Amino acid sequence: ALAAKQPLLFAPQVLSVLNFSETLRNVIKAIRGPVVQLLLTAMFGVLVIYVFMVAAFFFFFSDLANTSGYYLDADDQESPCTSMLSCFPVFLVNGLLTGGGIGEFIADQLGNTPAIYPNDDAVGRYLFDLLFFVTVTILLLNLIFGIIIDTFSFLRDKTKEQRTLRGSKCIICGLPRHDFEEANIGGWEHHYKREHNLWNYFFFAVHLQTKAPSEFDGIEDYVAKCLRNKDISWIPRRRALSLELRNAAATPERTVGGGGE
Repeated sequence: ALAAKQPLLFAPQVLSVLNFSETLRNVIKAIRGPVVQLLLTAMFGVLVIYVFMVAAFFFFFSDLANTSGYYLDADDQESPCTSMLSCFPVFLVNGLLTGGGIGEFIADQLGNTPAIYPNDDAVGRYLFDLLFFVTVTILLLNLIFGIIIDTFSFLRDKTKEQRTLRGSKCIICGLPRHDFEEANIGGWEHHYKREHNLWNYFFFAVHLQTKAPSEFDGIEDYVAKCLRNKDISWIPRRRALSLELRNAAATPERTVGGGGE
């Protein structure tokens, strides 16, 4: 209803594609998972930029004047750095968004390029610009990207491992796939789709939560008590009915054969 009145609300609905792709969900988890690490790293980056801003304010204040006429603040002042309070947002925004760091902003937009023939002041500017570029633009930003990429790689490997595990071992009983392939009792696909279908167990648990306890039969009452006590003994571990029936059918044959001898 809200989307009908405000078409802008239709746009976020395209994100529902996340429900259909585990890889895309891992992308979100790669950002949401290490959120504390990302926030701490970002805070450290802000402090580093503040240190560079203070150094520039005291040692290169003349270079912060707007000599190009390109960059003017709201009051049309000639310098965006009339005070530390006004200078810090300039360093924070332009230092991160400008490809060459704060040095490129000072040179291109403020028009204060270091001298071609180095003197003491020019050498200081070159070192300042280089240190900012290496520390902030390269190291800190790539550190943040690295945290996200490493988390995504871990989630991708974990997802791949889970898929491999689901294809080689029953998630309910824990028996390996080859037990059912060798037993010739319908095969692995029959077992995990029909006998030990995970969703059947899930739906049965939901059914018990929605059904009145007074209407439980014996099995339902037992399983409901196990669920309340967080007891998983009702789930068949290392057991499968098809394998037990096959073994039970084979046992009398061996007994009869032994008696005949």
